[in-house]
Amino acid sequence: EDIRIELAADAGEGGRRWAYLFHGSQLSRTFTGDYVHFSGAAQRVIAERYQVGFLENGLGLSELRLNDSGIDILDRTKIRVEAIVGFVFRRTFTEDDLPIEPEPIVPVKDGPVRLIWGERGGFAYGSLFQLHTSIQMPELPLPGSSIKGFRFSWDFNDQAVATTTPTVYLDANMTEPVVIDGQPDDVPTEPVPAWRQISHATGTIIVTADVSSLGGTQSNYYKDDATLDPDDTGDGRSYGDNGFAVEGPNTSFTLDSGLLVLPPTTENVGAAYAGLLAAPPAFIATLQTPAGPLQRRVYLPLVRR
Repeated sequence: EDIRIELAADAGEGGRRWAYLFHGSQLSRTFTGDYVHFSGAAQRVIAERYQVGFLENGLGLSELRLNDSGIDILDRTKIRVEAIVGFVFRRTFTEDDLPIEPEPIVPVKDGPVRLIWGERGGFAYGSLFQLHTSIQMPELPLPGSSIKGFRFSWDFNDQAVATTTPTVYLDANMTEPVVIDGQPDDVPTEPVPAWRQISHATGTIIVTADVSSLGGTQSNYYKDDATLDPDDTGDGRSYGDNGFAVEGPNTSFTLDSGLLVLPPTTENVGAAYAGLLAAPPAFIATLQTPAGPLQRRVYLPLVRR
């Protein structure tokens, strides 16, 4: 028996490719590559095109290095929860003080092609990183208390702008990019863009997010301002801090955010790659037997070289 795996990238025959999978007692493994693995001691994903490190509570990231550059360009991913407490008091919860017990990231699977981790989990491949986070808004026991707003964003650090090649931000609402330089810019606030592209000297990243389960009134968020903010987290400054904000969000939801890492480019490639992430190629596996082919659908990781 053998299995024929068909990759259908589009409806035409020109978009179809085939591979055959064999097994037998006399066959030996010859593949020794490792596109992605996890360092438990450092709480870090080390992939072919990037390295990411997690915040201590596991609810977000604190490190991002692209394409073996060794340069960390991320301050952190940020969360803000705006609440009214006891009718009159306004309080902001951040990723540091949400009521979540710190837990180390423990992989469910650490294979040569794909890394999977569980609750507060996600997936990692050689060039693709996906966060899948279930969020429960903090309980507010006092009468007259309610959650008013939620925000999630990726904030970069001064290393993101310490380069002779300008670092630029572009999203699906824009026709021209803006330079990330710590100086305020005008970026459209509506709608929430389907993709964001950040182009740095060490690499280009495409960021996507599924905000469908958040409810409320949603808007695009962007802040590029190097002025020190004592109420901020991380380095207290904003370098191309980008994401989304929601007024009147649901009290519980799932946040899916993807990060695709590419070689450095100044071209607008966000729409093309976001389209691939939203509608990946289909895989069909056919079991070849003496009685004839038996077709099965399977879900396989897609590795882009």
